[in-house]
Amino acid sequence: MECLNLHWFNSIEDACKKIETWRNEYNNLRPHSSINNQTPTEFARENRHTEISLVSNL
Repeated sequence: MECLNLHWFNSIEDACKKIETWRNEYNNLRPHSSINNQTPTEFARENRHTEISLVSNL
């Protein structure tokens, strides 16, 4: 919703570009305090082994 609240979209193409830019920033550039000030991409990369271990133990 944050992206939608910040931007006006002139067309579907414009919306796609702006949303993709926002999604990239949100996931790859902006740290999140809820995951130890890492980006979601960093958090996923560092915790991928934990996820695999949990699945292996089933």
